Amino acid sequence: VVDPEIPSIYQTNKSDYNPNYDRGHLCASADRFYSQEANNQTFYYSNMSPQLNAFNAGIWMYLENKVRKWGYDRSLCDTLFITKGGTINSEDMIMSYTKTGTHKVAVPKYYFMALLAKKGNTYHAIGFLLEHRNNYPSSKFGFEQYAMTIKELEKRTKIDFFPNLPDNIEKNVENIIDPSFWKNLNSDN
Repeated sequence: VVDPEIPSIYQTNKSDYNPNYDRGHLCASADRFYSQEANNQTFYYSNMSPQLNAFNAGIWMYLENKVRKWGYDRSLCDTLFITKGGTINSEDMIMSYTKTGTHKVAVPKYYFMALLAKKGNTYHAIGFLLEHRNNYPSSKFGFEQYAMTIKELEKRTKIDFFPNLPDNIEKNVENIIDPSFWKNLNSDN
């Protein structure tokens, strides 16, 4: 679906995604059930990135489901800030480009998630970086092996994820992971 906020010259469309790739949602449809308009926006091409099907319907989907559960868990956090996307900011972070349609869409070499949980005045953060490939196991992902501090994720992606936090909070949460805080980190559920 065309994003009305983007000029037509920059719009991608279905033909720009060759059959080798899913049109992977960056903000999942399941994350936007609170209104029909919000859910419809997840189907804009501006919210999609070319993803290998085994990645999109496998490890990435399981990680998205896990993060969604954390977001709903009020014993864990009042608010869960989530930033996710693909690495396309330099040629060495791009796997390839789609070869059909008018636009050649960059296919990220990696996909990332940066999470910041807030409960009262307490913050916890964790980052994930997954290579965009189709040969992950079909279960027992062991997500802790893909987890990293936000500082490490920032170094690898060259993105400053939570710049609006007060410096003292930002420095603390971006340099520490508490794996025990993130419930069932290594389970598929």
